[in-house]
Amino acid sequence: MALTGTFAIYVLVRAAVIGGLSGASPAAGLVSLSLGERLLTALTVWPQYLRLMVFPLDLSADYAPGVFLVTTSLTLGVVVGTVVLLSVLAGAWLLRNRSPTIALGLAWFFVAVLPVSNLIVRSDVLLAERTLYLPSVGLALILAGLAHEFAPSFSLSGRRLLAAIVGVALAAMTVRTVTRNPTWSDTFTMLNTLAVEHPESSLALRARAHGFERVGETEQARQAYEAALRFAPDHYQLVVEAGVFYSDLGRHERAEQLFESAITLLPAHPAAYIELAKQRLLRGEGRGAHTAALRGLARAGSDRELWSLVSESYVAKGDITAAIHAGRASLAQEPQFEPGWSRLAELLERDGKAGEARVARERASRILAARQGGAGQ
Repeated sequence: MALTGTFAIYVLVRAAVIGGLSGASPAAGLVSLSLGERLLTALTVWPQYLRLMVFPLDLSADYAPGVFLVTTSLTLGVVVGTVVLLSVLAGAWLLRNRSPTIALGLAWFFVAVLPVSNLIVRSDVLLAERTLYLPSVGLALILAGLAHEFAPSFSLSGRRLLAAIVGVALAAMTVRTVTRNPTWSDTFTMLNTLAVEHPESSLALRARAHGFERVGETEQARQAYEAALRFAPDHYQLVVEAGVFYSDLGRHERAEQLFESAITLLPAHPAAYIELAKQRLLRGEGRGAHTAALRGLARAGSDRELWSLVSESYVAKGDITAAIHAGRASLAQEPQFEPGWSRLAELLERDGKAGEARVARERASRILAARQGGAGQ
């Protein structure tokens, strides 16, 4: 009862902090799935849990779409996953009296993996090896229970053989761990390893696009972005990044298409509205930028950048007074944003309000001085 109460309090606090049970960043591949499709996909992960527990030869730094694909229909993977899941639950129930240690191990694994399994709530991962550390305690209990049940019936030579097999298995697992650990030494190594081992990964393709973009190989970057989008068309950050890439190339129609797609995926997230409004401003479309920014404010809530873009859209239309009001609304979201005060001072000067402009510049100077003083300590 005490643990149940603790768990309930944890769930309530978590929901209060992040605004829900599942957070705001579901895994790529899950965003556009219906509940039934998400459950089908979740079932296909269970054979992978089993594989990673007992034979972790093929590992992946990330199981983003491409490495692991979502399932929207009844497949062999769904059937096998259902069998594995039901076997875990049935085993825990049937062995609760005969072998409580094994039953506890099975129940432990199920409960520990449940929060990230996508069976109850939508998680931020399809599959991640790091989420299996705590569930692996269940595997240890299962092995201990099996040893307790069957080892006494073995002869001395049989026990020695069993000990040798266990020793070899532990040595193999240790070698696999030691050889795998360098993958996580830094982000570059992790992404490079992922690209070598799983070039189909949308995350690896996204990183490749970033690299090509940095060195000016725009066509290769474009191809990498498009390949990543084919695997993960509902990955919000990827879609927005690709939109910015196309906007920088001057391919505004494709950029706008991607921004609108991102808005459809997560209408309460401001990033796509911001980039869409920026693009329209750069093209001299003040009215279109105004519309995009207001859509963002209406659906994603008050945001400093969106209010700033509303302000700039008014500037583009020549309405400086309205631009000043929107600029003040932007600063209300982040009062210590020094560039915002400097921009407000410029607008006030253009509107003939020299005194207010001076106050705004002084505010910007104080913020900048405080920041530089803090950096120098």
